Amino acid sequence: MKTDKKNWLHLDLKGIVPEAGCFLDKWLPFIKASGFNGLVLEYDCRIPWKTWPKAGYPVYTHEDVRKINAAGQSCGLEMIPLIQTQGHLEWVLQNAEYQHLRENGSLRELCPLHPESLPYILSWIDEVAGLHPGAKYIHLGSDETWDLATCPRCREHQDPRGKMGIYLDHVGAACRHAIELGLVPIIWGDMFWRENAPELISELPTEVILCDWDYHSTQNPGHEILLTNSTHRIIGASGLRCGTPGTLDYSFKCQAALEPRRANIRAWQDAGVDLLHTVWGRPNNHRPLYPPWFATGNLFALAGGNPEFSSEAEKTGIPEQCRRWQQLAERFQTFSDEYDTFTKVKLAFAASASHIGVPQASISEEFNKILHENRMKVLDWCEEVRTFFRDNAISDVEEFICERTAFFSINSADGHLCTGCRFKK
Repeated sequence: MKTDKKNWLHLDLKGIVPEAGCFLDKWLPFIKASGFNGLVLEYDCRIPWKTWPKAGYPVYTHEDVRKINAAGQSCGLEMIPLIQTQGHLEWVLQNAEYQHLRENGSLRELCPLHPESLPYILSWIDEVAGLHPGAKYIHLGSDETWDLATCPRCREHQDPRGKMGIYLDHVGAACRHAIELGLVPIIWGDMFWRENAPELISELPTEVILCDWDYHSTQNPGHEILLTNSTHRIIGASGLRCGTPGTLDYSFKCQAALEPRRANIRAWQDAGVDLLHTVWGRPNNHRPLYPPWFATGNLFALAGGNPEFSSEAEKTGIPEQCRRWQQLAERFQTFSDEYDTFTKVKLAFAASASHIGVPQASISEEFNKILHENRMKVLDWCEEVRTFFRDNAISDVEEFICERTAFFSINSADGHLCTGCRFKK
């Protein structure tokens, strides 16, 4: 059944990503066959941007971006580029060339009042627009500006609207520039509810769409001050793949619990609003990777409006690889649980030995043998993961293995299980 409602998928490309050819041949047909009618690509550090020379970790060329955009449009997807315009710019600001733009020294946030900041952002919008002919929308990020108005320049700035006035002037200028280019700007809406400033929404250009993200509610998702505003359109955003509040288990697991994701997706679907389903690659550029997109199982199907993968989606081969990854993830969890148990028992035995006079060497020898055998299983698993990444033409295998297997190097003289990662100099 056709619908005018937006049911878009968001892919964060700063995590594990497929090569351009695989994106074109498999992922775009899979996304369309799963039931989505739009694709938001958060490019982040993965393009060699002319605006930000020497910054980032490029995977795709400008020509790759043009081809992906054209192919997505050809198969019926609304193609929406996403760039950050204030926060989440650590991949830029960590470089010496751009450190003068930092907000109060923060690596993650641009100072909106620095005289060079807005020209950089407007130039970047121009560059992105030029790579996406035929696009109707552009997402300009603008979420989680944790360090807003903390530098001396911003603190000295007098604005009756407070620090949100600084935010609005910067974001508003970026949005107006996009509108001048014929693009409808979208921004994340969280700064309005974080700062309890719904009255300031009306100061944005009326064309701006607010994206209300709520990744964890399982009933009545969203934020009332956004959903009830009468001046701007709203898109709800689910967390198809994201972190879990209060835990950092994403940094050492190969698959997160899927049921909370299903519940959040269903809650947003029940809300009956336009939707954007987000798939995050890593929390930010200074945090470990999330697992490959395959780790989301059949959540792509659910978010696309289907209980299971369609026959057309199966033809792309992606669902089969999701099932293959599930097996790898389950085996890894078994090894991890075993190693955790063996390590704790070894420590307990050693503590007991110090009280009852048993030689420490005998305890260490027995458990080191068990732990070594466990590590050998993990080494075999690492080779299977490398094969999986190679078969599916996806990036960052050594960094992923490095992060997931760091735990297995505890109490071992064998060293780390990985051979390097993208940050190794």
